[in-house]
Amino acid sequence: MDRPPNDRWIAIDPGRSKCGYAYFDKGLLVKRGIITPEELAAWLQKENFTTVVIGDRTGAESFLRRVYPENLPMGVTVFLVDEDCSSQEGRRRYLTHHRKGWRRFWPITLQSPREPYDDFVAEVLAERFVSDNFEIRSWGGEKRKKNP
Repeated sequence: MDRPPNDRWIAIDPGRSKCGYAYFDKGLLVKRGIITPEELAAWLQKENFTTVVIGDRTGAESFLRRVYPENLPMGVTVFLVDEDCSSQEGRRRYLTHHRKGWRRFWPITLQSPREPYDDFVAEVLAERFVSDNFEIRSWGGEKRKKNP
């Protein structure tokens, strides 16, 4: 499978009202954030990402149809990544990243995020894409199991 370590690519955790994204360039995380699906769709149309990695659950197909109503632009490949337990992993990552003050002494399992953490979930999906342990499929293509 093609891996984009030296290209501009984006990982997306799609949602109905907000989407988390993690933007990579030359294999490094450049930016992550949370924006509306409409803003993200406009950004994807404007930027020329070579690879789009998106979670395979909540609204992924409808989001992709909204962004690319006709055909994919030349040179763009879309991959759907297994999103199983990615929200829990993103939540834990968010809480670990924001562990300051008294939160350092309180167990993470008893804490809850103060804001949405979809951008951390997108980062988890990106890591799953570049690893060889998760199911990935091309948009419109067949499933491929990693390390069966």
